[in-house]
Order: sequence, then structure tokens, then C-alpha cells
Amino acid sequence: QSSIYEGVKDLLVVLVTVPDGNGGLAHPTATEAQVSDRIFGDGTDTHDNVAGQFSACSFDQLQFRKSQRREAFSSSGVISVTIPDDTGILYNSDWVDMMNAAIDVMLVDYTADAATDLADHVIFGLVNSVTDDGESPRWSGIAGVNNWHSAYMGAVLDNKVVMHELGHNINLLHSGVIEGYDGCVNSTETYSICEYGDHSCLMGNPPFSAGVPGFTGRMCFNSPKNYQLGWYEDAVQTVTPSSRYDGALKGIVNYELGTTPQDPVIIKIEVQRGVPGIAYEGDLYLGFNHAVAFNVDTSEGRNFVGVYQAQDLNQAGQARSTSKRVALLDAGHSWDNGLTNEHRIEVNVNSITMDDTEGRADVSVVYGGCTSDEECDDGFACNGQETCLTNGLCGAGTPQPDCCGNGSCDVNNHEYTFNCPVDGCPYSCGDDCKSWFNFPGTLVTQSLAIGYPLLGYGLMFTVEAHSNIIITQINGRLDFEGDTCHYKIWTRPGSYVGYEEFSFGWTNLLDKSDAISGGLNAETLLPELSSPVVMSSGETQAFYLWTNCVFRYSISTTVPVGSAFESNDELSVHGGDRIHEEFG
Repeated sequence: QSSIYEGVKDLLVVLVTVPDGNGGLAHPTATEAQVSDRIFGDGTDTHDNVAGQFSACSFDQLQFRKSQRREAFSSSGVISVTIPDDTGILYNSDWVDMMNAAIDVMLVDYTADAATDLADHVIFGLVNSVTDDGESPRWSGIAGVNNWHSAYMGAVLDNKVVMHELGHNINLLHSGVIEGYDGCVNSTETYSICEYGDHSCLMGNPPFSAGVPGFTGRMCFNSPKNYQLGWYEDAVQTVTPSSRYDGALKGIVNYELGTTPQDPVIIKIEVQRGVPGIAYEGDLYLGFNHAVAFNVDTSEGRNFVGVYQAQDLNQAGQARSTSKRVALLDAGHSWDNGLTNEHRIEVNVNSITMDDTEGRADVSVVYGGCTSDEECDDGFACNGQETCLTNGLCGAGTPQPDCCGNGSCDVNNHEYTFNCPVDGCPYSCGDDCKSWFNFPGTLVTQSLAIGYPLLGYGLMFTVEAHSNIIITQINGRLDFEGDTCHYKIWTRPGSYVGYEEFSFGWTNLLDKSDAISGGLNAETLLPELSSPVVMSSGETQAFYLWTNCVFRYSISTTVPVGSAFESNDELSVHGGDRIHEEFG
């Protein structure tokens, strides 16, 4: 389990007052006492506040406490700062400008070199910044992923909004629904539903706590997030191909910390990868959303079994993805993945008990059921003849040698990534390998230093393949030789346009927190990408490079965004955009 998700964390709330542009000041709408009660409680409530709810959901494995790293800090855990007139910051300035101006004041007032000297996590309550039309707030909250800062408009600091944004701080991404389900048409037309539409989880967008009678935000996370968090790691049941599970699935409220064995809180279905003709969309996770105690306010799928999908999660804190809800099942209902034979996954909810202390669902999960050998035959001779075993599950056949699809990359059979990716062939192109494309010096010498204190910057651009290519490594050029930098790289098919601020559809290829800057006159050498990017001739791929250090890059006043900036016979790099801040 990662320290990101456990331990005692110092939390500081900063209420920010700014000039209103008319000689006066614009103040947050909540007082220090009101905000302290919402975040830390008043000593009489247990879970009706952010810190208490995190403690409840994690069984005290993750605790947020009032930062007292300075004697001058208020005992409420909340401080107030006023941004001076001479900064040019007003009530309708960009939130990052407000936040950084507030940090400048904090560092002076409390004698610190960085905001993280004052607390592990800092919450900024900003005035109600408005849109360009001067009417409505831009958003409720925003945060850095796997980071220390979050900010909120109007300083309302609604319990669930704060827990959502702190969820980003501890490396959680959003909770949505799959396309074609529950109003999610596609990620462009119905983005908010597809990205945030799972209201059974704090990382979706459940209703605000304020103004809802009897609602105080007592809910937690869904099963893929719970798996990633690792809080219930001794209550995970795994189902693999050609296996099944029949038994109880209990809600998190009845989890028993440190007890082994116990009924599972999470069922993880490890979906087989590399199956010909079947796209891998992620592993499946089941959870019983028991709506009692500290989960009583869950706003969707109450006392139902949820089926969720997420890619490449682990409990070490290094992998994350947006989770997607696939189905909500009541007693007597079932779900299957629509496939047959050994690839079929079926979930049946036989019964549900909603008792406060004994509540659980009785479920059957079958991965690959059969009654005859014919049902197991996938029609693909290369991996051998499948048979129906006595337990009603399909058994694998004996793979045939020198055959693409047998699970073994046969170099003697001239198998490579392009002609046999299903066998996990390495990104070697054999005799067809071409030398690494090295751009002319003008790409890096006519440079402009950019950077943003505390947050860093990113660059988005596209690459167009003129032949079949594999991109295995991307190095950058940063200022200040010898600095230790956090460097991340993402990719997505096609263009980045429309996805500059959203993580949906992007795949992380590199997350290196200790990259050593090579300085202005040398490349910053980075490891190979976690997965090579395979591109066929004519395809376009977007890349996003982000660092908390200072990038060096070329600017052009003649090449439009999306047009080729540099090219050779293998590929073209198109002009891109500077992107401010990481997803969140």
C-alpha cells in the first residue's frame, strides 16, 4: 500500500480575499469558523465533515488533521490572507493567479520557502470568480492529481466537493459510465456524464451536501477506487479466466480491518488481454454499495451491486485510471459481457441482505462457463483445442508451435509487433529498423523558457507517421542543469484538440519523479515509455509532455497549430500548444 493513501496528513485551509477593482475588497462567502466545521468538525460530529469522513472510509488508515506547523496558525486549521492591490489580482482573475498570489503572501507571513512547508495539503477558498459574461461561477472545485493543492470557488467548501478534490490529490481520477449506458453517448457530446456520471462514488459528481435535507456527504468510493486505495486489501476476491466465485460480497461499512479471512469487499475480475478480435477495455470490479452508517448518503445504486471497469490499477499508488460504471444490479438480476464460451463473464446477484451489520449480497461470478467442448472452441487452431472441464469451465488447449496467436513470440517465424502483436512480440522491426529521427538543431536552439512557479507547464503536440513506426522514447530539454524534475508523458490517438484539460482518453506512458535536467544545452534523458506507441503510415498521435521544471521549446509565428513544424521520411511533428497545469 502506498503512503499516498495512508498516514496522518497535515491539512491547511486558506481563505483568500482579493481587491474588487473598485477600491474595496472581495471576501469569501464563508467564515473561518464555518469552513473549519465543514472540514474538521466542531468536536461533536464524527463523520459530518471531510476529515471525519476520510477517517471513516479508510478505517483510520488515512487521516487529515489541522496543520499546526506554525505557532501563528489558528486552532481552527483555517487562515485568511489578503492579496495586495499592487499585484493586479482581482476577484475575477484566473484561479491560478489568485492561488499563487495567496501563496506569495503565505510564504512571507509564515516564513516558509514553499507552501508544502506549511502543510501536506493546502485548500484555497477563493472568491466567486465569474465567467466572461460576468454571471455564473466557473466551477466548484479543482485540484492537482497526486499533488498538494486544491481550490474552490466562493469558498463554499461543500463536504463532497472537497472530498472529490482531495481524492485527486491522493491520485484518484474521475468515476464515469461507459459509452451507451445511462446517458453517456460519447466523450465529446456528453462529457460530463461519461466522465463524472457514476454518482455512487465521490469521484463522480454526486449532489452537493449543502441544501439537501439530511444529506451531509457520508459516502465513499466505488470498488475500482477502493482497490487502488488499498484500504481493504485483505478483503479482495480475484476471479481469473476459467474460474468462478460463489459467495458473499459485503459493503465497506462491514469491513473488518486486519481480519483474515473475511468475506470480500471487492471482487476483481482479471480480464484476459491479447485475445484476437476482442479489445481489452480493462479489468472488472464488483462492489456492494451498502447504504448505511458512513455510506448512508451514497446517491446512486443504493444497496445494489455495482459492476465497474478500469484499466491497469495497482495498489502501489503509481497506476490510476478513470473508472467506468458498467451496470447496477438488484437481487435477481444479472449482467454479462456479451461474449461466449471461455470469454464469457457473467455476474448474478442471487440475493441481498440490507441489515446494518450483516448486509451483503450473495453473488455468482463465472468466467467462461460451458457444457460441451464445442462451446469452448474459439475457432482459432493456433492456441490449441479447448475442452469443457468437469467444473463447467473451459480449459485451454495446447498451443501450436510457430503460429501467431499461440502466446509465444516466435522470432524464427518472423513475428514482430506489426505482424503479430497478439503474442506480445517486442517492438523490434528486425531488418526493417530505421535510425532514430533526430530533428535539426533549430528545434531546440531557438527557444523560449516557460515555467510556472509551483505548478509547471505542459506541451501538447501531434505526430503524423509517414511509414510504420514505433516510438519508444521521448526526451526533453529543460533549464537549470542538475535540477530534479517530475516528468510525465501521455498519449492519445488523433488530435489533442478538445482534450487539453481532460484526462479522458489519454494513456500515461511515463511518470518519473526524479528526472535529472540536462540543462539548456543537453537533452534530459528519460527512460523508455512504459508501452511503445505503434503507428501505421498515415496515422496521427497526440502527445502531452508535462514537468514541474522549466521547459525549453521552439516557437513559431509562421507555422499554424496542427501543421508540420519539422518532417522527414518517417514522421512529421506538428505545431502544438503550451498547456497550463496537469489534469484535475
